[in-house]
Amino acid sequence: MRLKHWLGLGAFALVGVAIWYWVVRPAPPSIPVAQAKQGSLRSIVGTNGQVEPLQMAEVRAEGSGRIEKVLVSQGDLVKQGQLLAQLSDPLSAGLAKEAEAALQAARGREAYLQEFGASALRRRELAGQLQEAQQRLANASRDVEAAQRLQNAQAATAQEVELEKRKQEQAAASLKAVEDQIAAMRDPSETGDVALSAARANAQKAAARQTAASARITSPIAGTLYDFSVKAGGWVQSGELLGKVGDASSVRVRVYVDEPELGRVKEGLPVVIQWDARPDAEWKGTIEQLPTRIQAFGTRQVGEVLCRIENPSGDLIAGANVNAEIISAERSAVLIVPKQSVRRRLGEEGVWKVVGSRLRWQPVKTGISSVTDIEILSGLSDGDRIALLVDRELSEGMEVQAVTAR
Repeated sequence: MRLKHWLGLGAFALVGVAIWYWVVRPAPPSIPVAQAKQGSLRSIVGTNGQVEPLQMAEVRAEGSGRIEKVLVSQGDLVKQGQLLAQLSDPLSAGLAKEAEAALQAARGREAYLQEFGASALRRRELAGQLQEAQQRLANASRDVEAAQRLQNAQAATAQEVELEKRKQEQAAASLKAVEDQIAAMRDPSETGDVALSAARANAQKAAARQTAASARITSPIAGTLYDFSVKAGGWVQSGELLGKVGDASSVRVRVYVDEPELGRVKEGLPVVIQWDARPDAEWKGTIEQLPTRIQAFGTRQVGEVLCRIENPSGDLIAGANVNAEIISAERSAVLIVPKQSVRRRLGEEGVWKVVGSRLRWQPVKTGISSVTDIEILSGLSDGDRIALLVDRELSEGMEVQAVTAR
């Protein structure tokens, strides 16, 4: 009877312990889990960059003068040789007329010699031309001195002085031409004089054409006009940089890749460009050149990777700050898991595999990764459940309540 009593008490205690175990004990922690699954993976180096024209040419003034008219605006598409702006040119028209008159006179003298062969009349003509040329030079020299005095008195500009000097130079050139013709009169037949006069007239005519051409500001290549701030009425100096023209059908993007990521980058890799100003568009290209040095870029240490990007519509403009994705590797039909599930434990890479309701440490070998996922080369099978990163320590055999994260 006593034995039965103790057995009854023992059974009652076991029932109590079981009730406490199932009712009172704490529930196992909830752990987010995901499944290993087959899929495609793209490894991307994400960064930023800036757009540059692939082909760039400078627009420079060939002559000095005041801007008479501007025919284009910054950002316009222009053709090679297209007139962009015109300088005022008070001298070239006069020079051309003088040259044409001299050429006609030379031809007239040639006809006169062929008919009469006399030189006295020619000498008288040259004497008159010499006197006129000397007077023009004297007048031009006085005008230069007067302009310089006005400039010193701040009543004239440097540009006005330069214009008077150009007139003086032209008068001196005309005088020299007459003097050369007189010197050539040593030839009794005067045929050499006539030929020289014609040659000099042609040279003067060519110089007039060149002077007129220097007053034209044209585009050196076809493309988009950049940094062009020329205004009508402004003064430009010969050789002054006025703007740039870039071919926008293809552009270069200078991409700034952080130093630790440079090992994933090589020539020929595809690049995708996105621009916040055109969120509905993207541009594609390839890496053309790897960096030759590491440099500071703000708080980052980066290498400048040069990419050629196709831009047939010309919408991606020079100077734009863009986002760049370099596709360093791409895989299809591979086993992938969330990147946050892979961790290091005891010097090896692995995951916490959920078997039933318990955790088991599973070493794995990984491949390429994207921003969110990573390739599993060995250690897991399709459908295996794995624990994601949580803010508590996990341990071998730990009982958990699995909650599917995705």
